[in-house]
Amino acid sequence: MKPYSPVRDALWLGSVALVVLNKVWIKPHFSGAFWHSSLNDVMCLPVWMPIMVWLFARLRLRDSSPPRALEMVVCWAFWSVVFEVWLPHTMIFGRFAPGDPMDVLAYGGGGVVGLVWWEHWRRRAVKTIG
Repeated sequence: MKPYSPVRDALWLGSVALVVLNKVWIKPHFSGAFWHSSLNDVMCLPVWMPIMVWLFARLRLRDSSPPRALEMVVCWAFWSVVFEVWLPHTMIFGRFAPGDPMDVLAYGGGGVVGLVWWEHWRRRAVKTIG
C-alpha cells in the first residue's frame, strides 16, 4: 500500500480548491451566510487533518495511513475550544469575533464527511493488498 499523501487524496484536493474558489470568486460575487462564514468552518478538518497526519508520518510520530476517527475527534475538540472559546476571550491577536457554537457543528460536519471518505480509502487500500 502506498503511504497516504494529501496530494493523492481527492477529498483534500477538492476541499482546498473549494476554499480557494470561495475566497477568490464565490464570496465576491454571491451573498449568503454559508459562503461568507460557514464554508471555511466545514472545510477546516478536511483541509488541515491530511496535512497534519502527513507531517506526523514524516516525523515518524504515526504510520502513513489516512486520518483516523480518534485523531479527528481530538482535533475537532481541540480546535473547537481554541477557536470558539479561548481565542474569542483573549486579546493576544487583537479583537476576534465571539465564539459561535454553530462553528463547532460545522467543524464536526466536515470531519464526518472526511471520516467517511478516509475509511473508504482505507478499505479500498486493504482490498488492493489482499
